[in-house]
Order: sequence, then structure tokens, then C-alpha cells
Amino acid sequence: MFEVELAQRRKKLLKALKGDPKKLLVLGLGLILVFLIVLYLGPLEGLKQFGLITQKKESARAESLTRPQIDIGVDAYTKDIPSQPSGLTFVYKNITPGNSNVTPTYIQVAYTYNLKPVLVVYTNNDSTTVDWPTWDATMNAIKADGREVWVVVEPDLLGMIRNNKTCGTVGKADIDRFLSTKPSNAHLGLLLSGWNLGDGNQKWSWSPSQEAIEWKACLTSAGGDRIEDVYFDFSDRDQEFRNTYPWPQSRITMWETFAKELSGQLGKKVGIWQIPMGNSQCQNGRRSNIVETWLTSVKLNELSPYVNRLLFGPGVEDSVNAQSWNLSTYTKYDCGLFNQKVTNLYGSVPTPTPTPTPKPKSPPCYFTDSNGNQRGYGDVNADGWIDNTDLGLVMSSNLTVDQKKAADVNGDKLLNVGDLLLMAKYLQNMIGTFPVCPVPTPSP
Repeated sequence: MFEVELAQRRKKLLKALKGDPKKLLVLGLGLILVFLIVLYLGPLEGLKQFGLITQKKESARAESLTRPQIDIGVDAYTKDIPSQPSGLTFVYKNITPGNSNVTPTYIQVAYTYNLKPVLVVYTNNDSTTVDWPTWDATMNAIKADGREVWVVVEPDLLGMIRNNKTCGTVGKADIDRFLSTKPSNAHLGLLLSGWNLGDGNQKWSWSPSQEAIEWKACLTSAGGDRIEDVYFDFSDRDQEFRNTYPWPQSRITMWETFAKELSGQLGKKVGIWQIPMGNSQCQNGRRSNIVETWLTSVKLNELSPYVNRLLFGPGVEDSVNAQSWNLSTYTKYDCGLFNQKVTNLYGSVPTPTPTPTPKPKSPPCYFTDSNGNQRGYGDVNADGWIDNTDLGLVMSSNLTVDQKKAADVNGDKLLNVGDLLLMAKYLQNMIGTFPVCPVPTPSP
């Protein structure tokens, strides 16, 4: 019907033009003008001017400012935090037994550079016996600081408990203790290692779905559903160093599927920890293909429904277990790809102003040390000032007699979270002296 009507109108128009040469001339000149304009502006722009085509608007800048929904973190020593790339969200550090004294300084430096601190607390050195003193000291330091800290419980603890089939007994007792002793500003997370993960064809292995179901059962019996965050470790060694480079896509997909299955079973997004940082173009014997596979907009959007953070970097660094780091002194392991990727994906996004570092303060009062010198309470390292370095020493296990006296600012002959809190409040100008200081005698 429409085609017949269109043919009739066309026939009528041609008949009218033949009877009026002037109209035919105007039409011809108009067509020539349109042709010249299109030729001058270019085909696409010219046709757009006359409304003959439309083009979908795209904003490259708007796309570049869209931050991916997965936060990125990296393993970093305290001294290397300032050199991390723009756009990074987390820095993380392993707290090993007896090493909790580094916690206050690490938190402070991370926040100074607008980064969130993650502390991986090794509570047992790969056994099922928890090192509670290290755990308690770390939690006390976090509480004393008062700012948010993300905590990952010993990476292998729950895996060993699951293998021993004691999730409902030993696992529950440990999780109860972790939850009852963590401060409110600590975001507690458990690490669920995919030790039994395979493609399901080996006799020893489980599929990603089976592994996720088994972890759900263990966590349920242990009361682990009360834990805020869940992580699993992807790999703790570079592929080429372990003669597995490059990982086939099927192996990478297996871990991605495990993340999806685990998230589905637990009803929350999961974090992936200890991801190797090498790349295929860095010919250094430490190549890995995960950074270039995962740090793209397409892949991050694909993972974002079930992954909330990716933490890159190794667990250890020594002559035997060399791994990729993102540090200026270890550029031979990475060749800069990670920094480039993070900056391109996240660096253009505006970030909040960093939290200022409290200024050092003079001690409010002094005592006579074992050498007959005047020494300030709170000045643990005897440099004449109280600062975050002193806070980091309060819980240390190898202090001298004079250092212990300087750190005991509440005068109870013990070094604990009470002293940390008082020193932190003093630096923040919330108090003007310490309980150990003598009360001034009023003038008559």
C-alpha cells in the first residue's frame, strides 16, 4: 500500500516539474549546492548538516573518568608507599609473628598518601595453632589509630582447619576469638585457599563449583558468615619462575569461575590476593600474564559482579622465592606495566585530599634515665620528639629498660593499648599531658 502511494506521488512530482522549467532549474541548482557542501565538509559531516544521517555521540573523556568497580591494591614496604601509582586504592603488608610493631607507622603512611591499609596477619606460620599475642598486638594498634584498616587472617589457617575436618570446632573457636577481639574500625576478612581446585578431571581435584560448596559448608559450621570480607590467593609465585608460563586461558578462566562460584555461595563479592605482577613483554625470567589479562576495562567490568578487589604482589621476597614486586628497586621484575595499567584505568579519577600527618610534639614531662639524662615520656626512640615512630615502638618486644619507661605513659608498669591510645591522642591534640606526668602544684 505504502509503495503504491509513493510511486503515485513521484509520478505527480515529475509531471509538475516537466510543466514548469523554472522549478526544474531550482531543483537542479539545489542538488548541486548540496553536493558542493558535502564535498567541502567531508561526506560524514556534510550529510549530518542536512540531517541525512545521525551519528551516536561518544565521549572519550567521560569514559576515561569512569572508575572500574574493582579496587586495586599492591604489596608495598612502608618506604615505597609514596612511589605507588595514582589511582591505587590499597597497599598491603604482611604482619608476621612478633612484627606487629610496624602496624601504627604503616597505617599512618598509607593514609598520608591517600591509600587504604590492608594487613595480612600471619597468626600461626602455617599451622593450626594461632599466635594470639601477634594478633592481639596488631588489633590493639589498629584500635589506637582509630582509622579504618582491612585485615586478612593468616592465609593458610582455615585451609588447614578444613583439611583436618575441624571447621565446626577449632574453626569456630578461632573465628569467635577473632571477632571478639577485633576493634570496630577493622574490616575483618578470611582467606579461603583453593588448594583442591582443578578442572574436575584429576582424581585429587574439585571443580570450582565443588570447591566453593565445600568452603561454604566449612564457613557455615565455623560461623564464618559473620566475617565481613572473603579472599582467596591466586598464586604466590611468578609463572616463569615456576616453569608454568604462560598460563593457558583455561587456567585463568578456572580461577575466574571459582571467584564467581564462591561469591554465589557466600552471597558477597570476594577479593583475590597475591596476584603475580610480571608481564609477557618483560624478558627477565619472571614473566606472568595476569596483569595484562585482568587490568583492562572489559575484564574488570566482567569480574565486577563478583569481585571487589584485586591485590597484586608477592608474599615473600628472597633469593629462593623471587617474585614480582611493584617497587622502584624491583623494576627488573615488572618493567612498569602494572603502574601504566593502573594509571590508565584509575589515575585520571579525582581523589580526596590525603589525611595530614600529625606534627611531632615535645614530651609533656621528663624522667631521669639510667645514664642520668633527662628523657621525655612518650619519646621512645630518644630523638627529642613524640611522633608516629614512637607509637610504632610501644608494643615492641625488644625495648630497653629506658625505652619501656618512656613508653609507659599511663604509669601502670605495663605496655599495652592504653599507652598507644594516650600517645595517639596527645599527637592529635586531644590531651595535653600523660597520667604519668606529675600534677603541677597550684601557686599559693
